[in-house]
Amino acid sequence: MIEPTSSDRQVIDTVLGGDREAFRVLVEREAANVIEAARRILRDPTEAEDVAQDAFAQAFVALPTFRGDGPFGSWVRRIAVRAAIARLPTLPDLIWLDGDGPGDAQSLLLPT
Repeated sequence: MIEPTSSDRQVIDTVLGGDREAFRVLVEREAANVIEAARRILRDPTEAEDVAQDAFAQAFVALPTFRGDGPFGSWVRRIAVRAAIARLPTLPDLIWLDGDGPGDAQSLLLPT
């Protein structure tokens, strides 16, 4: 069983060794940062969570290509940022007044 305090490399080696559930340690460790990176681009918490989920799925599939030159968190955030930028053209053009998006109860949504 992998410990939550294990290094990124230890967890990745465990996942690559066949323990797919160990990937959960990386997700739990990095989820908040990945969601926040996507939210800054998309300005929509729901879309950011979707992008984060997609980014972790892509990272899982590509895990054998992870070189370990930097932290896993930086790598998966980069995947999420690219996915968020790619999703921008598919979102409706909206302006949020008096708030930071749909999570703010005081927001007034106006189409542009």
